[in-house]
This record gives sequence, structure tokens and C-alpha cells, in this order.
Amino acid sequence: MALYFCCMAAFAWWACLALAWFLAAGLKWGHEAIESRSHLFHLVAWAIPAVQTIFVLALGKVEGTQHSP
Repeated sequence: MALYFCCMAAFAWWACLALAWFLAAGLKWGHEAIESRSHLFHLVAWAIPAVQTIFVLALGKVEGTQHSP
């Protein structure tokens, strides 16, 4: 589950990075304007993967292998 959460968070951070790059390069936003919205980037990049992970756990859709002793 930790690997799942970390992979989802990494994807979300890449999406935030791409959005920040678009705002800076495409729409000519300044550093301060992007930085003032950094709390939203953090919220999106951590909360969405957390909700996804909790949802998967709640539905019991976790698959894993069991090792025989």
C-alpha cells in the first residue's frame, strides 16, 4: 500500500509540476503568483492519493501474495 500511495503521489506531483510549468511558461505567471498557490499543489498532490488509497482499502481491493512457511 505504501508503494501504491507513493506512486500515486509521484504522479500527482508530476501533474502539479506540469501545471506550474504551464502557468509560468504558457500564461506568463510570476514566481510569486505560483508560490502563493503552492498550498493547493500540496493539497492536491497528497490528498488525492491518500483518498485513493483509503478508498482501495475500504473496498478491500488489495491484492497481495501470501508466502507459505
